[in-house]
Amino acid sequence: MNTEDYDLIQGYRADDSYTQVIEAFLMNQINTYEVERLFYKGDLGNQIFLKSQRAFEHIEWIDSYEVTLREEDKKADLYARREVNRFLTGRMRAILIDGFSVPGITARYAIQNHLQYQKGRGGYADAGL
Repeated sequence: MNTEDYDLIQGYRADDSYTQVIEAFLMNQINTYEVERLFYKGDLGNQIFLKSQRAFEHIEWIDSYEVTLREEDKKADLYARREVNRFLTGRMRAILIDGFSVPGITARYAIQNHLQYQKGRGGYADAGL
């Protein structure tokens, strides 16, 4: 997706534990659908990236408040990390031992084919579709 003309970009909020998800995608071990599903496992929400000076000029300080980490949030994070790790370990085993071939849009497929984001479909597809 070309973001050259955007001032602000909203997307997944990911902490360092999700680096392994991106690495797995870049190594063609998972597809785009699985990346999305694994990112939402942690229920981290979205983040906002202010990309331009124009976006920064519209920032206004309103208020602040203290946030405390709740025990259920800690448990949810631990669960998500464990589930992501379990899935990726199983996928690697399936690829190496069983010869599993990842279906869908992998990094290799995305590089070899011209894809466009289909907003109505909520994902990427071949530009000709």
